[in-house]
Amino acid sequence: MFFLLAFVSAFAYSLQSSLLVKQARSMERLSLTFYRMLALSVILSPMLLGVSVLDYQQLVSLLPLLAISGLCGASYVWSQFYVVQFIPVGVATSFNLSLRTLAAFILGWLFLAESLIPMQGLSIVTILLGGVVVASGKNHMPHLNNDTRRGIGVSLVSGFLGAISFFTLSLASKQANPFMVGYFWELSIFIGTGGILLLRRIFTGQGLQKISLQAFKNIALFSSPTLIGTICAAFALKTGSLALFSAIASLSVVFASIFSKILYNEKLKLIQWLGIVISLAGVVALKLYS
Repeated sequence: MFFLLAFVSAFAYSLQSSLLVKQARSMERLSLTFYRMLALSVILSPMLLGVSVLDYQQLVSLLPLLAISGLCGASYVWSQFYVVQFIPVGVATSFNLSLRTLAAFILGWLFLAESLIPMQGLSIVTILLGGVVVASGKNHMPHLNNDTRRGIGVSLVSGFLGAISFFTLSLASKQANPFMVGYFWELSIFIGTGGILLLRRIFTGQGLQKISLQAFKNIALFSSPTLIGTICAAFALKTGSLALFSAIASLSVVFASIFSKILYNEKLKLIQWLGIVISLAGVVALKLYS
């Protein structure tokens, strides 16, 4: 069940990210992050159905974790939208998830006492290698800035921030109702985005970009797969390893590459498809030795 939950979560997150790429390339990225999280605070509200008073009492002790998650998660989503103006969706997703997997393994080992058998470690290295191969290919496309170095650099930071955010979700999910934790995890990211926007307004004078009601509806619609992704992620992390979850999440590379071809006609080079195959082989091996 853990592998199925992680697989579905990866598919759902990848779908919503790919659907939002057009908005990410046409509007200010922090504003897009804010509108996305505002929409999700409504879309994900059914997750609170059936949450008891006792569950809410447990939430109080988790507020520090959620505060950290909110800041890191907001910066993570913001950086994901930012990077797709420089490199293709599939490349950005591959490099980001490879780094996130490595950081998640380190955090799980340091703070959750999660250990891996040698073959699991080798499988994760294979997944990371595949990500490096995908990221190594340069794609020159007319709708991209093609500043590959900046794209990879932002992906590095983004992967680390994403690992911290999912690490806090893993800690909280093991201690409380995963539906409640999943909702307030996303809500904390919304609040964190609002805080960053406020600081930017104070120090630079740049506020929230205004958009039409139809544009907001589109953002909400494209963000809706997150409901499935967050529910599956919360339940998977409640019972399973953070490192293994992040490794399986690397399947998003394959999904994102397919979606980027269908939605944006972004073709990957042969060596980049080879990197995807390597990553997939690593995921299969991870399943066999878990």
